[in-house]
Amino acid sequence: MKKFDSILTFLAWSYLAVSITTLTFMYLAGDRWWPGTLLLYGPRWVLTLPLFPLLPLALWRRVRLLVPLLLAGTIVVGPFMGMQWAFSMPNNANGHVVRVLTCNIQTGNIDCKALSQLIREKNVDLVALQECPPSLQLDLPPGWQMIQTGILAILSRYSIQAHEPIMAPHPPHVWPRHSLLPCSVTTPEGEFIFGSMYLPSPRYGLQHILDRAIGINPRKADLLVAETENRQKVSELVRNSLKFRESPLIIAGDFNMPVESNIYQTYWSEFSNAFAEKSFGYGWTYRDYAYGIPINLRIDHVLTTNGAHPLQCFVEKYIGSDHRPVISDIYISRIK
Repeated sequence: MKKFDSILTFLAWSYLAVSITTLTFMYLAGDRWWPGTLLLYGPRWVLTLPLFPLLPLALWRRVRLLVPLLLAGTIVVGPFMGMQWAFSMPNNANGHVVRVLTCNIQTGNIDCKALSQLIREKNVDLVALQECPPSLQLDLPPGWQMIQTGILAILSRYSIQAHEPIMAPHPPHVWPRHSLLPCSVTTPEGEFIFGSMYLPSPRYGLQHILDRAIGINPRKADLLVAETENRQKVSELVRNSLKFRESPLIIAGDFNMPVESNIYQTYWSEFSNAFAEKSFGYGWTYRDYAYGIPINLRIDHVLTTNGAHPLQCFVEKYIGSDHRPVISDIYISRIK
C-alpha cells in the first residue's frame, strides 16, 4: 500500500501543478497562440474530472492530500472556468437608469414571442440584436423604434438616431459584414451612445483543426491562426472608432470571445464589464458541442464607459438561439 500511497501523492500534487500551468497557459496564450486558443474555447470543465476519483481516494488513504486537491479544484472551478465573484452594488446610483438586453438571434432562429415577452416582462428600454434578419417582427409596446443595418439591429423605447456603422471582414464570408451599429439615444434626462456589437468568430478555424481520427491536427492550424489575426485587427478597428466619443457609452453584443482572451484584454478590458463587475457565477451565454462534448462560454457582453456604470447583470434562459439573452441595468451618472 505504500506504493499506492506514493502514486496517490504524486497524482494529487501533479494535478495541482497541471491546474496552475493550464490556467497560466490559457491567460498567456489564449487568442495569441493557436493551442491556447483551443484551450480558451474548449470544454474547460473536463479538467474537473480527476477530482472525482482523487478526492475519495485521498479521504480513504491520506487526508492531507486534500490540501493540493482542494487548491486545484478551486483554481479549476474558479478562474479557469470563468467564475465571477462580484456582489457589490454602486453606492450612489442616482443617475438615469436604463435596462438593456442583448442577444445573437442566430439569423432569426429564435422564438419571437418569447423574446417579445421577455422585453415586456423585464421592462427593457434598449435592445441590441445580432444576426438579425430583415423579416424579424416583435410584439412590442407602441412607440418603440427600430434601426437596422445588415445583421445588426437596435430597438428602443426612446428616440434613437443611427451613426455610421463599422464594417469589417468576417471570414469565411466574402464581403465585409457589419461589426458595430452605434446610435444616439435621447431620453428626457439627456443623450448617450448605445451600440450593437458583432465581432468575427473563431468557429471555422476551430472546426477545421479538429480531426475525428486524431482529435487535433496541428497541420490544419493555418485557418485558426488567420482567423485570430483578423479578429485582432477587427477589434482594433472597432475600438479605435470609439476612442474619441466623449458621451456616456454602452456597447452590447456578441464579442465572440471570453474575457480571458488576449484580444479582449488588449482592446476591451478598460471598459466596465457588467457581468464581471456585478454578478456571481459563470454567466455562460453560448452553448456548442465538439464531438458530442458540451462547451459553454461567456462571449456576449455589456460594456460601459464615460459615465455609464453597470448596476446589475443577469443571463436569461435560451429562447431558441444558441445564445442566451443578457440583461443589464446601467446608470448614467454623467448624461449630456
